[in-house]
Amino acid sequence: MMRRDLCCVSLMITMLLIPFKLSATDKNAVKESESLVFWAVNEGGARIYQPNSAACAKISGLSVQYAEGISNKFNVPAYTLKIAEIKPSADLNTCTLMIETPKGLKECAIGSVIRNFGGNYLAHAYQQFADGRVTFLNGECH
Repeated sequence: MMRRDLCCVSLMITMLLIPFKLSATDKNAVKESESLVFWAVNEGGARIYQPNSAACAKISGLSVQYAEGISNKFNVPAYTLKIAEIKPSADLNTCTLMIETPKGLKECAIGSVIRNFGGNYLAHAYQQFADGRVTFLNGECH
């Protein structure tokens, strides 16, 4: 039994001595995550980011709160909402979404980008200001 424990210890020490290198893909992933501007962690533990061009480029869907806000404004089921286009602002510090609804295409402001536990980035309604104030942009579309 002791011999097996010594073998495991020596294997762990050997693994620690092997130099660690990032692959090109890993380096790009680090670079991409560095361009995200972290704002907060919500009560459930999901990370919330400023909706800059890097975060907006990762959006793959709508958060439940955000979809509910748009759904309520236009009186359509949330499951019918689909992102048609993501448009970064001229200064690249925010973006807007073109969302297909049963009542036509709507341009909607987003407050932030949230990363859920599945690793998906979603348009979200939470917005944080430089002075720390928080607001929700549910259904701010035209």
